Amino acid sequence: MKFIYQIVIVIVLAGIISFGVNYFITPKIAYVRIGEVVNKYEGMLEAKNSYKDKMSSWQANVDTLELDYQKMVSKYNLESSKLSDAQKREQVVNLQNQKDNIQKYIQVLEQKAQEEDEKMTKAVINQINSSIEEYGKSKGYDYVLGTTNEGNILYGVKSNDITESVLQYVNDKYKQK
Repeated sequence: MKFIYQIVIVIVLAGIISFGVNYFITPKIAYVRIGEVVNKYEGMLEAKNSYKDKMSSWQANVDTLELDYQKMVSKYNLESSKLSDAQKREQVVNLQNQKDNIQKYIQVLEQKAQEEDEKMTKAVINQINSSIEEYGKSKGYDYVLGTTNEGNILYGVKSNDITESVLQYVNDKYKQK
């Protein structure tokens, strides 16, 4: 009889240990559809609007330069019959230099736009990642994984998808700034 009690106690203890190991050692994991968070993050929307404003301003500068160039070409075409060959060559060189300068300016702006876009995106991604880390710690997650269109997570149980609550959290945090 004593032997049966020992067996029952061992089985109960094994069950308790098994439960404890699964409960306390099994990591708490969730995932976030990061593309959705980035696209709906108010900080990203504001950054995109700021970027569009800069692009519009730069395009207006280019348009002004090109309009000035077109005016100079028109003026040259009207006056070229009255100019000497040397004056014509000088005007053509000036027009070509102006055209080259406009092209260089456009290239510089394109490079600047690309750098600005990368800088803006990196800053927003850093804000989001920092907020997700804070969120994960506050909710007791051991891991918060990010899904992307490239398929690093091919499947996840919907109950482990915390995208909406993370999006709410990062937007609330952004509004507090």
